[in-house]
Amino acid sequence: MKKKHVHEASPATGRQTPMKRDYSGDKTRCRVTFRLPQAAAPGATTVAVAGSFNDWSVDRHAMAQLANGDFHLELELEAGREHEFRFL
Repeated sequence: MKKKHVHEASPATGRQTPMKRDYSGDKTRCRVTFRLPQAAAPGATTVAVAGSFNDWSVDRHAMAQLANGDFHLELELEAGREHEFRFL
């Protein structure tokens, strides 16, 4: 996969969004990195990502907790599709 770091910002606030996308060279695949800061889930020991890409399953995509307390997950998805998601 071709590395292209894209940090997306919320148009309303200018702050970094909880995900970034890296597209493959042929633009058919997209590596999506989800990140949830510790401050957004104080005291949480587990967090999962549920969305339209996994039929809203709370069991399929558990996030890893980083040393700083943030949660992180990378998924490869088909490019050109719009998905909805929630952190649970």
